[in-house]
Amino acid sequence: LVSGSQALLSADAFGFDQFKNVYTAEYAVGDARLLAFVISCPDAASADTLAGAYRSFLIQNGGKPVESGAGIEIMDTIELVFSEGNHVAGIHAAPAAAPAQQIAEQLRQRLAKQSP
Repeated sequence: LVSGSQALLSADAFGFDQFKNVYTAEYAVGDARLLAFVISCPDAASADTLAGAYRSFLIQNGGKPVESGAGIEIMDTIELVFSEGNHVAGIHAAPAAAPAQQIAEQLRQRLAKQSP
């Protein structure tokens, strides 16, 4: 975690009008800098729907699913998005899939411990 990098994006985060109150933090993995995000939803079904809507938004805007199923490639970056309990989380505009997957898995495990 990059100290002091935490932020709250209150509206239209990442150009997606359904992303409101998005918490972000920057992580350093080797030479890669990654932006992780988390959104709280009322329940798991809402989180799953929102994650799917963001994936669709990315694809509609030129994104291509990565063959390994590890996200969406868009504008020479990787986007990862998933739901865990009542949260939507992921990695925004990662330079490569491997470090993005590493941080996303850590984030998923942490959220799983917090989910009701």
